[in-house]
Amino acid sequence: MPYWLAAGERCELRLTIGAVLDGAATTGADDSFLRAVLTELALAPVRDRVWPAMTAVARCAAGYSDDVLPIRLSGAERGAVLSLTGLSGAVLSALNDGPRAL
Repeated sequence: MPYWLAAGERCELRLTIGAVLDGAATTGADDSFLRAVLTELALAPVRDRVWPAMTAVARCAAGYSDDVLPIRLSGAERGAVLSLTGLSGAVLSALNDGPRAL
């Protein structure tokens, strides 16, 4: 399921996951899921450059700003992210509440 995150939220998530992985304070499964999230965070802007119309139509229909991109997470990946401490309310809201408020 895609979760729509703005550039600042994606950056915060990337930095938080990186810090957790650098500290090696995760289990093997969580480590794998968090690495998959980092991969998705890197791929989302690439997908937007390769297929800009697809994301632009969805952003326009939903009223999102140009820096908002869909981040595709499995349930397990989302669960691993939600288990992290220190995430802002904006990131948690985007991952818990589904579609962003307009």
